Amino acid sequence: MRSNGGAEARDRRGLDWHFLTTRAGRELAPLLDGFGQDVSVAAVKPAGQRAPVLSHILKVYLLDASGTVREIYSTSFLHPAVLLNDIRTLLAEPAGKRAQ
Repeated sequence: MRSNGGAEARDRRGLDWHFLTTRAGRELAPLLDGFGQDVSVAAVKPAGQRAPVLSHILKVYLLDASGTVREIYSTSFLHPAVLLNDIRTLLAEPAGKRAQ
């Protein structure tokens, strides 16, 4: 599911925020496990909200053309120069290898 972040988006410059989510926790759990994303309940479900507030560490994933995770960045290693170098390295691979 794609979302622009709604009221929770802190950036007001018109940037789109995209979130991976599902309709139910039982559908989301395998995705989180597959990406190695640990999630904990940060607060109980507020009145009128359909789910409790969840907490997780920010991770950014670099995927190749076939959708394979090639790198995972935490906030400690999310430096523009490193990310750009990794993207350039991935793009420099032969097209056949990138699509594997």
